[in-house]
Amino acid sequence: MTHFKLGGLAAAVAFATAMQVAAPAIAQDTTLALPTTTLLFVPAYVAEEKGFWKDQELNVKSIVVAGPGATNAVLAGSADFTMSGPGPMFRAIIGGQKLTAIGNTANRLLLEAVVRPDVAAKLNLPANANEATRAKALKGLTLGVDSVNGFAHIYMRYIAGKHGMNTESDFTVSPMQPPAMVSAIKAKAVDGFIFSQPFTLMAIKEAGAVTLFSSPAGDLPEMQPYAYNMLIARGDFCPAKPDVCRKFMAGINAAQAFIKKNPDETVAMLQKKFDRLDPTLVKEAFAVLAPTMPASAEVEEAGLKNAMDFSVVGGLVAEKDRITDLKSIYTNAYLK
Repeated sequence: MTHFKLGGLAAAVAFATAMQVAAPAIAQDTTLALPTTTLLFVPAYVAEEKGFWKDQELNVKSIVVAGPGATNAVLAGSADFTMSGPGPMFRAIIGGQKLTAIGNTANRLLLEAVVRPDVAAKLNLPANANEATRAKALKGLTLGVDSVNGFAHIYMRYIAGKHGMNTESDFTVSPMQPPAMVSAIKAKAVDGFIFSQPFTLMAIKEAGAVTLFSSPAGDLPEMQPYAYNMLIARGDFCPAKPDVCRKFMAGINAAQAFIKKNPDETVAMLQKKFDRLDPTLVKEAFAVLAPTMPASAEVEEAGLKNAMDFSVVGGLVAEKDRITDLKSIYTNAYLK
C-alpha cells in the first residue's frame, strides 16, 4: 500500500514537471518606432516577417513616427527602440537626454539629391562638374526633405556647409513624406528632393529627374564608413532589461544573415511590402542597399565619428557641443 502511494505521488510529480516543461514561455512585448517607411529598414521587416523576433520570444510592435519624432518617442517611453540616423541621437544626448546605440545595420551614406529635368537644363552643369560646382547649384532651389533636421536636410546642409554656403538661406526646404516627393517633382511643386532609393530612382525613371549628388555613386567619400542606420534605445532601458535588448538584436542579426544568404527571397518580400512601387525599382534599390549591410550589426566607432563630423558640418550640432567620448554613447554588448 505504501509503495502504491509513493508511486502515485512520483507519477503526479513527474506529470506536473512535464507540464511545466511543455508550457510555452510568455513572450516579452516591446515597441520599435521607425521614422518613415523605406527599404533601409529591411532588417526590421525581415525580422518580423520571418519570425526571428518571435523565435526569441519577443513580440515587437512597429510604429511609424515621422523623422526625429521616432527618437522622441523613445525618449518619451512610448517606444523602446528606434532605427535612425545618429543625428537625432546626438542632439538628444547633447541636450542632456540619455540614449545608447546598440547596433547599426548600414555602414555607408546612401542619400542622393535629384532635381527636375527642366531645373537641370537651366543649371546647365557639365557632366564632369566637380562637387563644389554642384553644391553651388543648390543656391535658390526648393528641395523636398523628409523632415526639418532630418537626415536628408542635414545632408543638404553638409554639402552646402562644406563648400562655404549659407546652410539656412541659400536654399529652401519643403518637408514631405518620401512617397510624395516624386509627385511633387512631377507637379513642379519642388525643384528636387533629397532621399534614398527607391524614391530617387523612381523620380529618375518616372519624371526624368537628374542626379545632382549621390553618395552610393561615390560623392562625399570622406563620409565612408558611416553609421547610417543605428538601433537606439534609452540609456537606462537595456541595463534594466538586458534580455529584451539581446533578443531584439538577435532578431536583427538573424535578419541580416538571412538577407545576405537569401537576396532573392528578400527582394520578393520587399516587393510585396512596397507593392505600389514598380518591382524592378525595388530590386534595383535593394542592389544598392545590400552591399552596405554588414554581416553583424555591430557599431563601428569610425562610422560614428564620421557621423559626428557630418552633424557638425551639417549644422545639426554646434562645434562646441561635439561629442568626443563616442565610446560612452554606444555598446555592442547586446550582440553577444
